[in-house]
Amino acid sequence: FFPGTAGAEVAGSLALESGDLRQLSAWIWPEAKPSIERLWTGSRGQFKMQTDLNITPSRLRFSKTEYELDGERGTAELTLTSGGRTAVDLRLDAGRLDFDGLSGGSLSALAGAGTFDLAGMIGRLVPRGDAADVKLALKARELRLNGVTASDVALDLASGVTGLDLRTLEIGSVGGARLKATGLILGGNAGPDGSIGVEIQAEDPRELLRLAGLIKGESDPAWAAELGRTALKGTVAVRPKD
Repeated sequence: FFPGTAGAEVAGSLALESGDLRQLSAWIWPEAKPSIERLWTGSRGQFKMQTDLNITPSRLRFSKTEYELDGERGTAELTLTSGGRTAVDLRLDAGRLDFDGLSGGSLSALAGAGTFDLAGMIGRLVPRGDAADVKLALKARELRLNGVTASDVALDLASGVTGLDLRTLEIGSVGGARLKATGLILGGNAGPDGSIGVEIQAEDPRELLRLAGLIKGESDPAWAAELGRTALKGTVAVRPKD
């Protein structure tokens, strides 16, 4: 504990173990309890964590974090800053991430409302005046979302009021499909402006489309069922409102 004129600083180590991470999360973050209860309806989450911790009046930092969630181990670094503009910096190296298991399948239903689909996620990251500064670096050997499983997933991006820099988005395989994407979208007075380049190789792209939330429901729509082997390069462009 270090007292100071701008507020005290606490530094040390933290070990945590919980048989119900869902209940613990709602207790730690009561403002988000309605969202947690609505989205987190599956596994309660057996959780263990060992981390270095640093707290100041404007910053919370977890470093050298090792965790285990439902038997899957990973490492992480997280910094939350509230002084001035809100900032989030998360680095996560996970063996397996199972969002479907935690959500009890509810994410698939919410994808229909644009909450967990590709367009909805990009829309939350494009630059705007009230955007928080976000840095995200994610690696996962396996990711389960929207009813499908993707392997060798990597994501590296930075976003905020000035722009979205998608340095890397790679999926090694989802139903045999591979995806790579990079791009830059800058913020301006007239609105965001830029593009993201996408490259897809797939024997059958339907599971990739499900992962992105572009196919919803139990059965494939007619247009998706007719898709065959796909090789696609293109750009997703974002232009100012005018």
